[in-house]
Amino acid sequence: MAAVTDEVKPADILETIWARDFVDLQWNINRFRRIKADLITHRHERARLLSTINSNGELASIVAININVIERIDRMVMTMEARRNAAYREVERHRIGLGERVRRAVEQVEDAEFREVDETTTIVPHDTTDKGLAEPAQRTR
Repeated sequence: MAAVTDEVKPADILETIWARDFVDLQWNINRFRRIKADLITHRHERARLLSTINSNGELASIVAININVIERIDRMVMTMEARRNAAYREVERHRIGLGERVRRAVEQVEDAEFREVDETTTIVPHDTTDKGLAEPAQRTR
């Protein structure tokens, strides 16, 4: 999980959830691939112990006998891969949307900070070195 988090660098809670999904789904994909290989290996070894025949055709027959279970495992793996890939796409889509939201927010800030000044507005410079501007005027009686 740490390696995925370091690579993805989740920006919010949704990305953290998706990163966790990546890891969980990938572990399950690997686990079911091992289950399929172990199933074939176990059934092949059991068949070899029960008979004295040792041929390549024996492995093919083991696969043929267990094809329904093997296909079910393959479908489960494909479903998990599709879910993992969908999570990848969701993060990409989310980040594009996040980027657009950040861009719009920055534009609003820029628009607020840099208003156009009306041409009729007169800007009077403030010069603190001028005594007349720096001190209040004296009243005469």
